Amino acid sequence: MFRRLGSLLLALCAVITGFCYCASAQTGGDLSVLRNCRRIFAYSGNSSAYFFGFSHTVLYSARVIPDISVYSYEINGVIRSVAHDEACAYALYETSPSGTFRLLAINMTSGECSDSPVTFDKSVVSDSFAVSGGEVFLVTGGAYAAAVSYRDGVRRHRYSVPDGVSRLFVNGGSAYAQSCGGDIYRLSGGTATFCASAEGGFCNAGDGYIFTDSGRLVSLSGGMDYRYSADFAIKTRSGVFTQSGCLLFAAANEKTAVLDGDYSCSVYDNIKTDAVPADNENDKQYEPPEAAREYPELNIIGGCVAGIAAGTTVRGLCGSYPQITSVYDGSGGRVTSGKLKSGYSVQTDSGSFFVAVRGDLNGTASVNSADVKALSEYVISDKSLDGCFFVAADMNGDNAVDTRDLLLLARECG
Repeated sequence: MFRRLGSLLLALCAVITGFCYCASAQTGGDLSVLRNCRRIFAYSGNSSAYFFGFSHTVLYSARVIPDISVYSYEINGVIRSVAHDEACAYALYETSPSGTFRLLAINMTSGECSDSPVTFDKSVVSDSFAVSGGEVFLVTGGAYAAAVSYRDGVRRHRYSVPDGVSRLFVNGGSAYAQSCGGDIYRLSGGTATFCASAEGGFCNAGDGYIFTDSGRLVSLSGGMDYRYSADFAIKTRSGVFTQSGCLLFAAANEKTAVLDGDYSCSVYDNIKTDAVPADNENDKQYEPPEAAREYPELNIIGGCVAGIAAGTTVRGLCGSYPQITSVYDGSGGRVTSGKLKSGYSVQTDSGSFFVAVRGDLNGTASVNSADVKALSEYVISDKSLDGCFFVAADMNGDNAVDTRDLLLLARECG
């Protein structure tokens, strides 16, 4: 095997002469070469998992599932950031002080290496990038940064998100952006699609999942947001697996890999999750996940979220009801801040509902004499008051709108 790897790597060096050369290739459970990294990361996919990182001039990638194989390449330049997907490790590096960049890609299955120039304008920030479908995604500078994608040196798309882009990453072959407000969007074909919220840092946790610094396992397609009392949690085909007391944790193809503090890597079979290594049971035992967090129930009346007090903010509502994944205004635009208005809508794990702010009959987010007039006209003149506005007018919550509600609203307005 060493002979085969050596021949392969020598061939690769000939292809990429002048850009990088092979520093080492290893097999086995000793990943001490990763000690040289400024930062190390984990990538968990469906069939492969990796621990990878970089120094100023060297890209390191260790495939740990289905087998252990390490490649490291020294680059003729300064690495700004790295990324990984199911099959390849990537390094974006600067070859000159004037800002000439190149992208190195290492296919961790075949060992093939490619190196290509990346051209972009000087507003692009080079410390975060993603690669998906042959496109390179980068972040533009500025207070409200956006993402831009390039293919073969040609700019393809620009993606703007609320609060601006703070970070790009790859998961399951797709490119994602995290906004400065913590929301996550999938980037494809020029469209940024909201996926989830994850304030703070997070790490890759399997195809379609991330695990936040606060201990939440979040689905990037919606419907799952659980909390675990562990350092790491990863969703695989066979279930959720957790681990604590290690540097990094990865999983794929019904196996898990643990990178310990001495940079030794141990791989376990997930099929028998009760089996633990005899040499160090406490460190390697998989912890059972906590029960899924129980959310308070929303008061749903007539397809609307009812009983919301005037002055409640978007963030306040989402903080009280974590099952709400997003809020939209009356035109369908996503809202992340400000006061709620009757006529807004929310998206939850179980469906979409309109918002009925108690007493806000005209969708202004405030309750005043104009709302009293609107309710009076409905009660006395039988004018129209439908949908969420009817629910908002039900001040006493008896599923009817009459003079008693009018009296309560008038009192509330002074």
